[in-house]
Amino acid sequence: PVALDETPRPEVLELLADAVAQRGGPREDGADERQVARSPAGLAVRTGKSLYGYELTSQVNLGPGPYLLRVSGKIKHGGMTLGAADVRTDKWLGQAYYWSGQNESGGAKAVLFRVKRAGLVELVLANWSALEPASSSWLLTRIELFQRF
Repeated sequence: PVALDETPRPEVLELLADAVAQRGGPREDGADERQVARSPAGLAVRTGKSLYGYELTSQVNLGPGPYLLRVSGKIKHGGMTLGAADVRTDKWLGQAYYWSGQNESGGAKAVLFRVKRAGLVELVLANWSALEPASSSWLLTRIELFQRF
């Protein structure tokens, strides 16, 4: 087993606060407005209808090495792409796809990725609608980034 640094990076936890500040409003892709709201149960997100529309993002400076982006919560309807992209090259470092039928009880979703050169990485939670444009619904309880060693 690989040990994880058990201290999440604080800027990633701010993704939740940033998402609430960015909720609603017109979207560049013309899709329906997303809805993001805090509740005692977590962060409730209803995505737009874009097949792969970015819903929550955060850019963080990361040094070289392996990382694990982990999201806890439930995909109530639809799907989610969880990923990390190198901002400089505009290329994915890692992506994982999840949908509501995979795990009815919720739980953790994760993507492993490796940073080769220090720099900005964009962490992405995007809608995933494989067959046709449709919105998704998530209830997120935690978003964490761990550096593996």
